[in-house]
Amino acid sequence: NQIGGSGQLVTTATRVLPARPAEYQTPPPIDPAIQEALKSRDITRLYTHQAQAIGSISQNKHTVVNTATSSGKSLIYQIPILQTLLSNPQARFLLLFPTKALAQDQEHSLKQLVAQIPQLQVYVDTLDGDTPNTKDCPERQLISERAQIILTNFDTLHTSMLPNVPRWHAFWTRLHLVVIDELHIYQHAFGQHVSHILSRLQRFAHPQFVACSATTSNPGEHLAELCSLDPESVNIIDQNGAPQGQRTMMLWDSQTQKLPFSDTTLISSHILSSGLRAVVFCRTRHACELVFREIADYIEQHYDLLANKAAQVVCYRGGYALSERRDIEQRLFNNQIQIVVATSALELGIDVGALDIALIVGAPHSQSSLWQQSGRAGRRNRSCLTLVVAETSPLDRRIVSQHCELFEQQFAPAHISTDSSISTAHLQCAAFERPLDRKYDCAFALQLHKDLLDPDNVPLPWDRATNSWCCALSFKPWPPLLVPIRSSHNDNDRLLWQVLVLPSLRVLEEMDTWRAQFTLYEGAILFYQGQAFGIHSIDVDSRLAMSSVTDVSWFTRASSRLDIVPVSTERAVKLADTKWICSGSVSISSTVVGYSRVDTRTKRIIEYVPLPQTYPHTTSANGIWIDLSLADLQLLTNSKCNVSDSVHAAQHALCAAISLAAGCDVAEICTACTNPSDKRLVVYQASRAIADKNLLPSVLVQ
Repeated sequence: NQIGGSGQLVTTATRVLPARPAEYQTPPPIDPAIQEALKSRDITRLYTHQAQAIGSISQNKHTVVNTATSSGKSLIYQIPILQTLLSNPQARFLLLFPTKALAQDQEHSLKQLVAQIPQLQVYVDTLDGDTPNTKDCPERQLISERAQIILTNFDTLHTSMLPNVPRWHAFWTRLHLVVIDELHIYQHAFGQHVSHILSRLQRFAHPQFVACSATTSNPGEHLAELCSLDPESVNIIDQNGAPQGQRTMMLWDSQTQKLPFSDTTLISSHILSSGLRAVVFCRTRHACELVFREIADYIEQHYDLLANKAAQVVCYRGGYALSERRDIEQRLFNNQIQIVVATSALELGIDVGALDIALIVGAPHSQSSLWQQSGRAGRRNRSCLTLVVAETSPLDRRIVSQHCELFEQQFAPAHISTDSSISTAHLQCAAFERPLDRKYDCAFALQLHKDLLDPDNVPLPWDRATNSWCCALSFKPWPPLLVPIRSSHNDNDRLLWQVLVLPSLRVLEEMDTWRAQFTLYEGAILFYQGQAFGIHSIDVDSRLAMSSVTDVSWFTRASSRLDIVPVSTERAVKLADTKWICSGSVSISSTVVGYSRVDTRTKRIIEYVPLPQTYPHTTSANGIWIDLSLADLQLLTNSKCNVSDSVHAAQHALCAAISLAAGCDVAEICTACTNPSDKRLVVYQASRAIADKNLLPSVLVQ
């Protein structure tokens, strides 16, 4: 109320979740040595869901635990793993996490527990893209030989572990249990990739599966789908016994621009002066940097009230150096930071200590994302506040006017795609790892590639000498490199650009081609940890951008020419007698033709700067389009509407509607802004997003 005017706090949206006491249950017998180790963490009793899950795992059942964030899910697999290793040191365990940070956070926690059990000699190692692999430092070889517990991600399992059969054969033969954390992450095309990777793993091992999630309505079904299990064999634990402090959920309407500082900055200043700790979530890296910079400017201008608070605010996002991210994570855990401004990179469950407030700038695109972000505050049984700051976008305006269900815990079911091209690619990977035998691998091939009705149609070369299917030469020498699991299949999009700082030529940041096109151009301003860097020159052939520190009061926004042309129609739904809505592949050619300098405070355009020479970028994506008839165009003309503007507005409305129906961020659905066709509405899935071939066709049905 001190910050905003009348009505900015949407009181009718407020929801208070009362505090809840812990519920305990006696688990199956746990070795005394492990009990003593737990006591060192002040754990003398287990919550009901922990005890039930440990009992289920000890009975060798596939188990999924679906309880709230920060409910102690890590213990449900840590205890059974250590219990098994006490009696069987030869057993092996694979723990899979969606991010490197989460894996390393869990490695630290597990090693601390192991250190309290002297009679247990266990090697716990993290294996990911940062793990050295040279003759002078053969760390990967050592991990494969000695580690009993490996923490990794599906990228490393896909590209490094499964293809390297000789190195990992011994590990697979002893593999006892596989843990899949943050189960809800693995959906759509990414989920299909993960499902195929797990199917490939099960050619070499037959482990028990344990999964953890917090925000999905069908955890058992989803785990069964990912791991090719019988749904009846999956035991679901979803009664949360962990205590919970009171959680207050509130909606803030910031549609009126305050000068010189935004509502988010003013709210953050009150958090700082109150001595509370918060995470401020922003939708994009750029927004994250702008909010961080504005808070820093506010502290500088109000130093008398916020003395020594500048070091208490940090920015955390993708693109930062590994050492910087680890330092921020450690300072957060040690309560050395009051406010962290972050993207969804901090959404997943690394332990960031006890935070009081989750300030979410812009309404999240899904209930799952809202509760994941909200769950970063209130850990360790503390009371907390979640404050969603609605901005001026159409989706945020809709949330303000229709907020009844904003804070309801109604999660959508998780599903995976069935794209035959993804299945074919993983068949090639599987055949590279071990040729597919006609007698023993037919079931595997048919299960992996559900479009195959007959084994004779397996899309792989047939080797008469070995009587098996083998990997095609076009996928060699290392098939996984041609099968990216988190991005589009466009090779150019995966190439990394580097931003170098003059005169030292140190690497400031790396980014993919798609992001670089709209971020790196002569005259652009790039923010890094709140500091502005001006881009002086671009070397397209070497993918380098030269920059230097600058001090400006504006940021830049690229303007591009976009040409979107449908290439092939894969599905069509009739809207009227003469009108169809189609989906299929579209070709996208984009060129940055200029940029606007935008005032950091007012967000008003200061000037537009044309760019005479920029490099074009061509890619393909999945799209939806509606061809307009002459009658449609004549109706607009007769109504004295500008045809181009009307088509442009309709395309953005279609983007918003699709994002709501698909449960994805509106930024993942794009359209042509500077060069829209007057005869067609066309939108597409951004290639920088995880491409799901079936996402747009499924929206057509709705």
